Amino acid sequence: MAAKGGTGATTVAINLAAVVATEKKNAVALIDLHCPIGDVAAYLDLKSEFTAYDLLAESSRLDTVLLQTYMKDCHGFAVLPGLKEFLPGQMPGVDALATTLEVITQVYTHAFVDLPASFDEEHLRVATDMSEAIVLVLTPEFPSIWRTNRLVRFLMKSVNTQKLRLVVNRFGSRTYPISNSKIERALSRNIFWKLPNDYSPTTEAIRLGKPLVSINHSRLGRSYQELAYRLTGTPVPKKRRGLFGLRF
Repeated sequence: MAAKGGTGATTVAINLAAVVATEKKNAVALIDLHCPIGDVAAYLDLKSEFTAYDLLAESSRLDTVLLQTYMKDCHGFAVLPGLKEFLPGQMPGVDALATTLEVITQVYTHAFVDLPASFDEEHLRVATDMSEAIVLVLTPEFPSIWRTNRLVRFLMKSVNTQKLRLVVNRFGSRTYPISNSKIERALSRNIFWKLPNDYSPTTEAIRLGKPLVSINHSRLGRSYQELAYRLTGTPVPKKRRGLFGLRF
């Protein structure tokens, strides 16, 4: 999740799911719970009849078989897209959310959930209690840090903040000159991971409707692989030796 729009949380979720799905033993799901509209389907050029909120509406009869009829296979992992239309005020029932996440854990070894910061305390508590980690994505700029600080303070009321993992996106860009130490002081937390700024591969992946890690061997793609390892233990592929012993 991210406190500020445009920070890159959806892109991070997509690429982490894609990395973890490269291990054949893993069954990976990506769930878009964003409201008032979801972005995962657009980023992956994915056409699906159902959304996460359609599934939540069926929670009273949900089982593992029904769940899989709502999921859409994409790039080696299963996707449950977010809302297709702009629908403010859409909030799943707390019980429906808990049931849906529980059934997801019965089918998939790993599930990445693109969470909106607009969830209230009760909904966030349900989602985060069932999570191994809460990845907060921010960029090294004042508005993002300011909002993340407020989000962390809000989360402290209802969730286990030991699960928080701060991920700084677009690190190293001249556009965002704020240092690591200033970010950590402002948030009173250590940075868990830094994703390097690499604008061209990211925009190209979105244009193609594919995860960056599936089409590009950039340092950003490698950083996603290493972050996935830190979060889940998924092995990082070894760099291959090419002509003259060069690694790629």
